[in-house]
Amino acid sequence: MKRSDAVAAGYTAYVLTLWAAVLPVVVLVGETGSAVPVWRPWPFAVLGSVALASGAALVMAGGRRLAGAGIGLFGARPGPVLVVTGPYRYLRNPMDAGTVLVAAAPALTLGLRQTWIVPVAAIVWFVAGYEPLEERRLLEAFGDDYREYRRAVPRWFPKDAD
Repeated sequence: MKRSDAVAAGYTAYVLTLWAAVLPVVVLVGETGSAVPVWRPWPFAVLGSVALASGAALVMAGGRRLAGAGIGLFGARPGPVLVVTGPYRYLRNPMDAGTVLVAAAPALTLGLRQTWIVPVAAIVWFVAGYEPLEERRLLEAFGDDYREYRRAVPRWFPKDAD
């Protein structure tokens, strides 16, 4: 296994553990007093599974590209190059979008409305906290190249492929 694959797999495991297990269990225990899940009907479990798998795939694919370019996956520091290939060809933030999908999986499958706080927290974290810092640092590091990339590639929702 290449080092970039191992780094991406480790980061993906971290995202899955935090956003799809630890935080939902904290909400569940806080609301019901128990870690025993209250499941929604099976079609929601299917939707949750699709969200979880899709999100994990986005996080992994984005992580592989960044780690392969020598960029750390924790923190908002730009690496030596601006990564614009792989999932970054379609989304500026595939790992963030993937994390939100991962965080939405328990909200889709558990029968408590309060679990929706987890994906909402992820969105707030990325939009209001992490991404503004990352954007500023990328502009400082790559200037006009990043401005052009930002104009061409959407942040969260992919455009039609050319």
